[in-house]
Amino acid sequence: MADEERMHLLPIERHGYKDPVLTLPPEIFSEILVHTLPPYPLCSPLTGRASPIPLTHVCRRWREIALATPQLWRSIALPFACTLDYHIRVKQTEAVRTWLDRSGSCPLSVQIHMEDNNYLSIWAGGWREIPLYRERWEQLEIKATEYALRSLLACRMPMLRSLSLTMEDDSLSHPRVDPRDFPRLQAVSLTLFQSPVDWLPWGQMTSLTIEDMSSGSYIPILRDAIHLVDLTLLDCEFFMHSNPESPGSIPLTQLTSLVIMGSNVVQILGAIDAPALQALQISGEDLGDESEDPIDTLAALVSRSRCGMLRKLLIAGPRLPWVSKKAFRSAFPAIPEIAFKVSFGCEAGRR
Repeated sequence: MADEERMHLLPIERHGYKDPVLTLPPEIFSEILVHTLPPYPLCSPLTGRASPIPLTHVCRRWREIALATPQLWRSIALPFACTLDYHIRVKQTEAVRTWLDRSGSCPLSVQIHMEDNNYLSIWAGGWREIPLYRERWEQLEIKATEYALRSLLACRMPMLRSLSLTMEDDSLSHPRVDPRDFPRLQAVSLTLFQSPVDWLPWGQMTSLTIEDMSSGSYIPILRDAIHLVDLTLLDCEFFMHSNPESPGSIPLTQLTSLVIMGSNVVQILGAIDAPALQALQISGEDLGDESEDPIDTLAALVSRSRCGMLRKLLIAGPRLPWVSKKAFRSAFPAIPEIAFKVSFGCEAGRR
């Protein structure tokens, strides 16, 4: 027996011992391998411990099963490394193509982070070779410049359900995107957009996250996104002088979950009509200082927004209201779950 073949057999049989893992049926072993990676739709890097590549280097049996498991290759963080070396670019392009070929017909989760327009020109050749894969993109996260966003979004993505966009430079003008290119898109996250985004099919969205945007940019979106179920606003400005509409002038009648953190809670919540709202998370520091009663402020906002179905209230942030938790619970007996959390994050918590 050749030395190479003997090495392949070592993990299976050594001194008469057979590894019980490798005696499992292929479909069960395949499922085990899938659970060694970040859960979908989180993306795996091309290299490193979070990549499926090391699974193909253990032995011949592992490699065969890994290459025959499309689920291992259905998510990828595209490596837009800033390099002008032609051979490195070719090698990376071939690696991406091979990776995506192994995904079979699975829907794809793709992460693209670029901080320079030169990245797109560096990858232009390789990118033109894999446009068909975009037909299977289901989850897409792009962090790029205006020029790159224009190029990446100007195509049809019939399976896309979730889209996350972060701007790396000045405001994005109309990118020549046809809303009909995203027939299944339902969840969108926008960060650092400073101009109106009127080129996405907002009427079909059910989930929306907006971060670090002015009211002039996101208010038009909220008016069009009439079917929203979940809405998160983070560090968003709100200027009444630029939005003279009366309170309750943004009807979100299907909204059941609302998060407003690091933003103008009083102004934003006061401008939303959400009669179906069941879960509300707000930042405590925006309910007023010690000269104001946060309970009165919140009660007025809940009444103004017609949140009669509210069942969960989380007050979070680095500073909580000076009023006791017991006083809050006494003031809102119809809300069965009221929680307080000292946190800079937006994850809901219970105490």
